[in-house]
Amino acid sequence: MKRILLTGGGTGGHIMPLLAVAEKLPKDLEILILGSNIKNIVFPYKNVLAGKWRRYFSLKNFVDILKGPLGILQALWHVFWFMPDVCFGKGGYASLPGVLACWLYQIPIIIHESDAVPGIANRFLAFFANKVCVSFEQVKKSFPKKKVVFTGNPVRRQILQGRIFQKDKPVVLVLGGSQGAQYINEVISAILPYLLKRARVVHQCGPGKTSNITLPDYEQYEFIENIEDFYATADVVVSRAGANSLAEIASLKKPAILIPLPGSSFEHQRENAYVFAKNNAAIVIEQENLGPYLLRDKIFKLLDEPLTAQKMGEHAYDLNPANAAEKIVLEIKSLF
Repeated sequence: MKRILLTGGGTGGHIMPLLAVAEKLPKDLEILILGSNIKNIVFPYKNVLAGKWRRYFSLKNFVDILKGPLGILQALWHVFWFMPDVCFGKGGYASLPGVLACWLYQIPIIIHESDAVPGIANRFLAFFANKVCVSFEQVKKSFPKKKVVFTGNPVRRQILQGRIFQKDKPVVLVLGGSQGAQYINEVISAILPYLLKRARVVHQCGPGKTSNITLPDYEQYEFIENIEDFYATADVVVSRAGANSLAEIASLKKPAILIPLPGSSFEHQRENAYVFAKNNAAIVIEQENLGPYLLRDKIFKLLDEPLTAQKMGEHAYDLNPANAAEKIVLEIKSLF
């Protein structure tokens, strides 16, 4: 039986795409997921230490310098006993130990870059990889031409199988990322009386960030665990511009208003968002320009112009089709 090592983790943004790829791998493959902060998943997994380098002063940088080499030693041990035929690295600091261990064992490597701007880890790991899969066409120029292939960003099967709720109003889904976004929460609170006259609002506020507002047609959650039904039902999505959120929005052809996270690494959220905006696949509002009434008017525009909203969703789908996981699996198979 052939074996594959999937490596990444650290945050949900790197774990979820690994799971999306794992779901599409042939059933006769033996799978091991190796990374950091991985828990409660259905596939076999091992955690190793991983050092994260922060681009600002932090005492944690000094601790993480030690974690890196120790994590590589742990990965060498796990990889030795599993000995995969191929390694798939999702990028991010948590993929470094597994990818480097596989390179030392001369195992073929394929990595994936989710964002419009490559991260530090993938810039480094591209030297060791046989193939580099990317989610944005323009990021191809950042990697060796003979290695790079556009696949899109993989989305979990669960996300694509949501059920549409019965509704008597349009639904606006507000997502601030897995940790929530206090500024977006405050703006939404300010325009709720206007929105609720026209729509039902489902709001992911973030851990500890829900308010005491109780109104008909307003639902707030710290984190929406099974978000697929809300995605399926939503008429408009208001979201940050992380790669996974964009892939989910695009795969479901949802019209979206994107508010990039200021100061994200290499401004990747801003770059991601403007790729969508330039292709008429989303509306972008910079957080510094995010006034309550501007957001209200943009939401109403999409509700009032269903044809515009539909075309926006279709343009988004063109940027990240729903079969990205299948495309990555084909590239993985080519290395066996």
